[in-house]
Amino acid sequence: MKGEAKRKAAPTAIVVRTDADRAVVVIQQRFQVVAPLFGGGVHIEGDRPHRKNPDAVTPVRTASIRGQLRFWWRAAWGCQYPLATMREREALLFGRAGDEKGGRGRVAMRLEGRATTSSVDGVGNAIPSRAYGAFPLQPAREARDKTPGTLTAVSGRFELVLTIDRRELTDDDVEGVRRAVDAWLAFGGVGGRTRRGFGAVAADTVRDPAQELARLSAGLQNHAGVTSLAGARLVTHPKSDATALSALDRGLGRLKAFRQGPGIGRNPGTDDPRRPGRSRWPEADEIRRITGQADRKHRTPLTTTRAFPRAAFGLPIIFHFKDFGDPSDTTLKPRGTERMASPLIIRPYARDEGFGSFALRLSAPMPTPIELGNSAADNVPTAITDAEARSDLMRTALDGNSDVLGAFLKFFAGD
Repeated sequence: MKGEAKRKAAPTAIVVRTDADRAVVVIQQRFQVVAPLFGGGVHIEGDRPHRKNPDAVTPVRTASIRGQLRFWWRAAWGCQYPLATMREREALLFGRAGDEKGGRGRVAMRLEGRATTSSVDGVGNAIPSRAYGAFPLQPAREARDKTPGTLTAVSGRFELVLTIDRRELTDDDVEGVRRAVDAWLAFGGVGGRTRRGFGAVAADTVRDPAQELARLSAGLQNHAGVTSLAGARLVTHPKSDATALSALDRGLGRLKAFRQGPGIGRNPGTDDPRRPGRSRWPEADEIRRITGQADRKHRTPLTTTRAFPRAAFGLPIIFHFKDFGDPSDTTLKPRGTERMASPLIIRPYARDEGFGSFALRLSAPMPTPIELGNSAADNVPTAITDAEARSDLMRTALDGNSDVLGAFLKFFAGD
């Protein structure tokens, strides 16, 4: 994409044709994968799951895109229906496993184009922010193979062709699919960890993400109570970068600084990266209070806040304590399930010149209750007060804003 003329975007092209027996709608959209792909393959390497290898033949797979379109259909269109109706329409469009009444769905999909791939360092020390976003590429401490996994750069253009069988469908159904494609191009990707910008896709024409959000969310109501664009917020970083990868590193760097940066998310430490300063967030001290375990250096808590505010960024969170006497690894997660997908998307996007990065906060319900593994705490609080957000420890990051994600959006948009 670099060096090429970029045109302003028009809405996704829809071509309608009538066959002899039925009417079909064809949606055709060209795109590129502008940020390195995280995984994407269908096989796991035995005891080396951290490798996250892409598919050797088809690094961009239609199955991955279909899953993305299902999500963005719900976020940009389906959420306006009651939950039962949303599920019914989604199954009719995109299929449902084991459904004898047309489990394949009315939307057929094919992908045209070829690509070349190359490895990209994902967890090297040269780019700490990238390693922070791609931490699952790090081998587990007990892993036999200590070689980190890598990201995959995908070069080439693709054309996504959706053929929609109009039987049993309405014009609203077709409009919903079109909006799902537009939302995916603006905010989504392929492969894993797309909410952290990996595998980000882009149309051949420049699409301003703020304008796309305004268009796709205008008048949108969330009656289904699912993660959606209704009421979502988006901010962009003021600086541009020459490549999408550099823009991604910049965006992830803002997240890392907010959560863990010296003088922001934690106290300044020593020059030894293995000995960082103590976290200014309250979770570590609260786990010590709940478990009654604390290393002698940490027996005096830094904060009196009794909550886990960083749950707003997504769950699970695994807290790893290094010092003798501190608790063992402890997991914060929703009760009855293993994860809550992050409502925060950080992603590069094409500008008229170069690339920028944005942070998008989706509207998403916070699951309750939230439990803390390895302890008796099965309903821990996540909300904090404005007074706690103004405390000396969290003031730098939150600036008195008890809405943690709202505070991050303000932080992200700064220099």
